[in-house]
Amino acid sequence: MIAELEEKDKSELLKITRAGGVRNLLFINNLKNCKIGEVIKVYKAGDFYIMNWRDTSLLLIKTGEDCPVEDIKKLLSSIKFKVVSGEKSALLPFEDLFSDDFEIKYNKLMSLDKSSFKKKDTSSYHLIELFGPEDWELLYDLYAKCPEYEDITDEDKDEWSLMKAEEEYPATGVVLMGKNEALAGAYLAGATKEMAIVVGVATLPDWRGGGLGSAAVSELCDIALNENNIEKLALTYSNDISKHIYEKLGFKEECEYAFFKRRTK
Repeated sequence: MIAELEEKDKSELLKITRAGGVRNLLFINNLKNCKIGEVIKVYKAGDFYIMNWRDTSLLLIKTGEDCPVEDIKKLLSSIKFKVVSGEKSALLPFEDLFSDDFEIKYNKLMSLDKSSFKKKDTSSYHLIELFGPEDWELLYDLYAKCPEYEDITDEDKDEWSLMKAEEEYPATGVVLMGKNEALAGAYLAGATKEMAIVVGVATLPDWRGGGLGSAAVSELCDIALNENNIEKLALTYSNDISKHIYEKLGFKEECEYAFFKRRTK
């Protein structure tokens, strides 16, 4: 049986999901930043929780082994979403449901706090911290020139702006500039005092391999940990090169994390 939860359940949900730490980061932050039943819908099925943010982002977490697979599949088939994320063990039972329409990736999740952070020397870079809409346009211009972000649409941009407006903490992002354009950048998603996730790390194709991406992440982490006093940061990586870069900044591996993205037709 599946129950749809309400705003009155928020405090209990936060207590449950905090026990899972950084692996439930996006779930926790969306719960804190959004109203259940309006901006997000949250469902409980056995020991599984399913959160749907604006019919766009679906997150699954599990707190135990009770997994009514068929009931959950029926629910997932009845709602709209573009991306799915969660710890690998939470999504594995439903992989066949997504295999035809989604690109399925399993990455590693890493975390960082102030005590383990090792800041990179970025004094030679021209840094811009992102505040207003015009600043954030710099980051979108960068994504438009990077093949891995080629499917970002104006609709995604509008939804992203709404998310930024609802966050508990001010939106935080950085770009490293060349003469007239952003060369590298990254930003935080769903930031609260407790946690935030580093996402959207990008470097212009012709400038890769020179440390710009890691410099952008280092500056972003420095602002988040030492200026905004966020307690813990997380990110995911998919290859050994990225792992080495993030380990040099002090990130430590937590678990395997799933990210499924609907294929464009």
